[in-house]
Formats: sequence, structure tokens, C-alpha cells
Amino acid sequence: MSLGYHFRPLALHDLAFMMEIERDIFSMPWSAGQMKDSLLAAHCQTWGVYSDETALLMGFGILSIVFDEAEILNIGIAKSFQRQGYGKKLLRFLLEKAAESKVEKVFLEVPESHHAAIFLYEKAGFEKVGLRAAYYETPEGIRETAVLMRKNLDKI
Repeated sequence: MSLGYHFRPLALHDLAFMMEIERDIFSMPWSAGQMKDSLLAAHCQTWGVYSDETALLMGFGILSIVFDEAEILNIGIAKSFQRQGYGKKLLRFLLEKAAESKVEKVFLEVPESHHAAIFLYEKAGFEKVGLRAAYYETPEGIRETAVLMRKNLDKI
């Protein structure tokens, strides 16, 4: 059952909470420096999804907008809130924010082995448009292909 939730922009004081989620859900998490840079970058919008009941940060998304294109740089939902629809809601919210900024196309990359994320993005209207060989490195040192995906925002 989905709890009440709301979105709000994230700031530097949210960094520790973002990193807690990031380190828990990704095998190769962003560094705190990378996350901080995205929070401070003028071209990035960093949003959090919060529980109305507990005020906990349940997840976050980072959207980079440059002219009429955007890239979802990072999106993550805390493990305890996964498979409850929050990823879908956060993705839709990020797409709405991109549309408000007159973005025409949104891109993202996802590891080829991350089938659940690819399914989520395809259901949201993203199409596979390319591959980036050896783009991601796993903790074991294996290089994994990234799937490049695009969504045209003529319809959300």
C-alpha cells in the first residue's frame, strides 16, 4: 500500500540522506562529491520524494537540463519503499518538470542487466536508442554495457 507522499527540491542539507540511499541501492554509488556537485549545479534539478506520514526521504531524482534536452542523471528509491510505485511516480514527476522547462527529449542510461529499471522506463515511453559498451564498472571490475534510452516529450 502506497503512503501519502510529496516532492520537494533537495539542498546540501539533504546530502547525507541521499548518500545513505545511494550507497544502499547501488553497487557502484556516486561519491558524495558527485552528489554535492549535482545539488549545486545550475543546470540540475534535484528532487526528493518524502513520506507525508514520517517525513522520511524515500527517494530522489536528478535531472540535468540543457536547452531543449534533459538527462535523468540519477534516480533511486530506498529499498524499504521499492516496488510500491514510488519510482514510477518520481519518474513521472521528473518528466513533468522537464516538460515545464520546454524540454523536447529526455535521455538516460541504465545498466543492461537492470531489467526492472528498463521495464519501468519502457512503460513510461522511453525507447532504447543505443548502447555504450563497457560503460559501467561493477565492484568485481567487470565492465557492463549501458542502454541509452530516450523519450520525446510531445506526450507525457
